[in-house]
Amino acid sequence: MTLALIGLGVQGSAGIPLGGLEYIKESEIIYADTYTSPWPDELLDELKARFNKEIHVASRALIEDGRKILSEATHKKVALLVMGDPLLATTHIAIKGRAKEMGIDTKVFYSSSIINVIFGETGLHIYKLGRVITAARGSGYLPDSIYTEVKENLIMKKHTLVLLEHDPELPNQLSPNEVLNEFSRLETNFKLGVFSPERLLIIASRIGWSDQSICVGTMKDLMFKNFGKPPHSLLIPAEFHYTEIDALSSLPNIDKRVLESGLTRLESPSATLINRTVQKTLLALQRGRELAKEKGITKLDDIFENVECYLSDAQRFLLDGKPELALIEAGYAEGLLDSLRFQGLLKLEW
Repeated sequence: MTLALIGLGVQGSAGIPLGGLEYIKESEIIYADTYTSPWPDELLDELKARFNKEIHVASRALIEDGRKILSEATHKKVALLVMGDPLLATTHIAIKGRAKEMGIDTKVFYSSSIINVIFGETGLHIYKLGRVITAARGSGYLPDSIYTEVKENLIMKKHTLVLLEHDPELPNQLSPNEVLNEFSRLETNFKLGVFSPERLLIIASRIGWSDQSICVGTMKDLMFKNFGKPPHSLLIPAEFHYTEIDALSSLPNIDKRVLESGLTRLESPSATLINRTVQKTLLALQRGRELAKEKGITKLDDIFENVECYLSDAQRFLLDGKPELALIEAGYAEGLLDSLRFQGLLKLEW
């Protein structure tokens, strides 16, 4: 017969599409997927009373195995109710694919998801969304790949959305605080500034629920805050457009000064290397000029001027988005000063 995947959106029964409502009325078997996302406590009872039908809670094993649901859908009308959008989770995409392989007619009733709603609630621009990340406990630690993924998003000036995995079979769900502690651990390992204490973060909790909250602050300020019950999502914003700042600062308890002072940028590794090289060489140039003046050496002025020009060119190339040329110019500047040291003319320390 038919298997329908019906999204409830983020507002419970109010978010069910009209087509989904009609299908539920006609369904012979109804499952509620409480595995991939938590449900409001009263929602299941509300739907049972509304449709006057039994709604079976689908466990993780039942959803991931899928055979019972698919077997029933071969001769009955089966509905699988999902919080948010029904095809946001790969688990549901897999069930849909298997149903088609078995010749089972499938229907999908789409609804709102945390991805579009969180951008609507915060006012951030969804077209600036980079790679979406799921944070799961796994072995107890977040994988190192998360650091790289967030770094790449920030370099490309893309916002990062981190979804905290929900697993009802665990006594305690993954909390934002645990994720922030893991971010801090990753920063200690990599030291590239991705999760520095001043990194600006947005914690969105229970979005679409009556007690939703949005907190904005730096890593160090949010580390020990209590964010309440799940579900939680975490946004790591890249550079803001001024309209994004205006939208966020209009939310309750959001300080515009925090938005403007927290880190939202991250230099590429090449830019960081070039800037460090330029600053180090500038200090050496300044020391070289001081030493030459103390020794009364005037014949090095042209060399010092060339060093200064190379460093200026390095900074210009970096601003023009040409890091390779910038690094070459910075290398020329270093080489000239090194030549003075190698010849014993000036004792420079790098």
